[in-house]
Amino acid sequence: MVGTGDLNGDGKADILLQNDNGIVGDILMNGNAVASVNVLATLPAGWEVGGVAKGSIVLHNDNGSDVLWKTNGTAITSVKSLIAPGAAWTGVVTGVDFNGDGTDDFAVQSTDGTVAGFTLNSFSGAITGGATLAQSPGAAWHAIGNEPMMFIDGSGSYANLAATVARDDFNFKNYGTGLDTISGFNPAQDLISFGATTFANYAAMQQHEVAYQGGTLIALGANTVVVIQGVTPGQLGSSNFTFV
Repeated sequence: MVGTGDLNGDGKADILLQNDNGIVGDILMNGNAVASVNVLATLPAGWEVGGVAKGSIVLHNDNGSDVLWKTNGTAITSVKSLIAPGAAWTGVVTGVDFNGDGTDDFAVQSTDGTVAGFTLNSFSGAITGGATLAQSPGAAWHAIGNEPMMFIDGSGSYANLAATVARDDFNFKNYGTGLDTISGFNPAQDLISFGATTFANYAAMQQHEVAYQGGTLIALGANTVVVIQGVTPGQLGSSNFTFV
């Protein structure tokens, strides 16, 4: 799995997958039910999915080039070259709206930490503006997306969370784009806290919950997923969550 986002424009989070052989496909979701599974295309060597935005997929090449796929969820509808800043620009962040026009924009980051942001036209996918941040956060910091864009120090990891034998509360009221996994979660005592702006209540959260590899996947937004390992949706209940 390389990300989540609204790929077919129905307002619900979908799942994008990439096989090691280059095949890119998606799982279109209807709440916690699978609506359809689709193969979109096969990427040539050197290309990988850089990020997912609403109705769009950003591809990144080892040489630094970035390409935008527009999709309706079942097929690629158009392909547009974005930028080619060079091989040093290795990081791509999508799903951010820099200018507040309701369109997902994107950013790239160089290995020296420099970040450049670009705004997009939602219909054509054309770049409408761009600028390099005046102050670089430094090479140890990596853009991880969300709105506003956040940075995470590359010397640490916040992706794998482990429950203790005591009662644990995993707090996701503030989060960055990426995959967080929780291991050892005990439905009899443990808790996960979301902000009310993420999910209004338990029923709303269940619309973004799906069984995944023997556990539970919860899509918080574009490119943002929490996986509870070893605990299925049927083993979870409203008492395991708060929404404040």
